[in-house]
Amino acid sequence: MSASGGWGLSAFTPDDLGRLHEASLEVIENTGVLVEACEEAFEIFASAGARVERQGADALIKVPASVVEECLRSAPRAVVLKGRIAAADYALDPHRVTFAPMGELVQIVDLTDGTLRPTTRQDSADITLLCDSLDEVGVMHRPVASLDKPAGLHPIFNAESLFANTGKHVFIGPGDAANLAAIARIAFAHVGGAEEFARRPIFTAIVAPVSPLTMGKDCAEMIIASAKLDGGGIVCAPAIVGGATGPVTVAGSLVCTNVEFLSGLILAQLVRRGTRVVYANSSAMMELRTGNHAYGAPEMGMIDAASTRLAQHYGLPNLVSAFPSGGKVADPQMGYESAMNGLLAALAGANVVNGLGALEFGLTFDYAKFMLDVDCARMIRAILAGIPLTDEQLALDVIAEVGPGGQYLSHKHTSRHMRERSQAKLFDRQSRHAWSRQATPDLVERAREQARAVLATHQPPPVSDATRAEVEEIIAELVAGQA
Repeated sequence: MSASGGWGLSAFTPDDLGRLHEASLEVIENTGVLVEACEEAFEIFASAGARVERQGADALIKVPASVVEECLRSAPRAVVLKGRIAAADYALDPHRVTFAPMGELVQIVDLTDGTLRPTTRQDSADITLLCDSLDEVGVMHRPVASLDKPAGLHPIFNAESLFANTGKHVFIGPGDAANLAAIARIAFAHVGGAEEFARRPIFTAIVAPVSPLTMGKDCAEMIIASAKLDGGGIVCAPAIVGGATGPVTVAGSLVCTNVEFLSGLILAQLVRRGTRVVYANSSAMMELRTGNHAYGAPEMGMIDAASTRLAQHYGLPNLVSAFPSGGKVADPQMGYESAMNGLLAALAGANVVNGLGALEFGLTFDYAKFMLDVDCARMIRAILAGIPLTDEQLALDVIAEVGPGGQYLSHKHTSRHMRERSQAKLFDRQSRHAWSRQATPDLVERAREQARAVLATHQPPPVSDATRAEVEEIIAELVAGQA
């Protein structure tokens, strides 16, 4: 994976970050966060010194700044995301950047006939297999919903398809605490039991506050359950829509995003100090003319970069949703929006930049966009590396040797370093004549062909027959219990 030790983005001064943090503390302590109908959460907050103001079944939680600071200190800085196989482990080091698909899209452009249809469990498996083959994807973010499976159990089928088709760490949204427990059982089956999971936790639960400034009952219960699970952790992912569920100003939405994240971190740390927490962001602004999320607009990339800098200020790993486009097809709008915001987030040093393949405000997955996004991610990695200025790279001896009017093509220095140059697999750099003679000159169709080729040949790390049988029994039990 790439480390942005070369070039980066300066977003906010230390004083700016301090002001954003102080603003967040003011909101947490004085305005508070509403927690819905979770008595256990109320007791946990109250025992730590928070003010719990009951509002019927719910409660407004106001947390003193000292408690917030203590919880921030207890969250782990160094996080290694364990995979089903050790070779796929991924360290979320500062400024180390990788890429992933976006979470739980509900429509897909069919790879066979190009029609738009609801997503299935097989789609989840196929996209996961594709991601398993790619070095650019360092961690697996559940890509689409298994809508062909029983309602309420979609996350469980998502998890089953992900664990079976990749060796990489999985970010999965359980939906509720019961599904989280079921997903944990499936994970135990894949690693050899609960004790081994505690040593090698292969998934992290995604939880999402409800904007503005609300923690739903399911969210609170999942945070508590994740923190109690040996090896458990959370990806806390606010998704504010500025102008609708957050202030219309980018700075105001950023404060609310930070407060919602901190509320999840605080609860997790109060349950178990040292619980793994990833600072995620899916916030965007509202397109005021239509009321839709303005995915792809520059403000989304700006919030991503800003939340990345806040995560770095806290010393925490982070994830942002920078690659989704508001476009409906793989077209120039898609390309410009994804490249603009993806590069912005990566230059800021986001640990995980997700949204590969996501169209239509994060509703639709397109294989063509996915493969093109991967090519774009490959180019972004080249940019992040910067320009090293070693003696070998400056090549003064080579320049002197070749001299004016010479040529470098046949020089040994060129052969030593030629493979360091960026290499696109889809973007075309041929002459027009060569391009026109290709069997498939259309870029979008070439991207789909590349996806088909990978799906036809790539094999994920194997899963034993015994593990498959155990997982099938768990799922059958859950389906029968719902009937």
